[in-house]
Amino acid sequence: MNLFLEFESAEGSIAQHPYELFQNHPNPFAEVTFIGFNLPDRTTVILDIYDASGRVLKTIRGEFERGYNEVSVQRDDLPESGLIYYKIETEYGAQTRKMVVN
Repeated sequence: MNLFLEFESAEGSIAQHPYELFQNHPNPFAEVTFIGFNLPDRTTVILDIYDASGRVLKTIRGEFERGYNEVSVQRDDLPESGLIYYKIETEYGAQTRKMVVN
């Protein structure tokens, strides 16, 4: 369940976007997968994809806008199949999830 709050102020509506990392889709994947995340404000994001031993397989780094963002990951960019992990790091903290590569 995703919960979004919207507050009213004298100036109008102010939408709140929680900091959240979503499960990739499709999962498992064979060609391409999409990793989505919400940000409360524009900020720098570091997304690391790594194997069970902690070895980084791919890093995506950039400035992303407030609200929902999504990045794609190609199967050809990953040298391994099986269970791998992805972690997002921002000024708001870090979150990790698992995905399966065919």
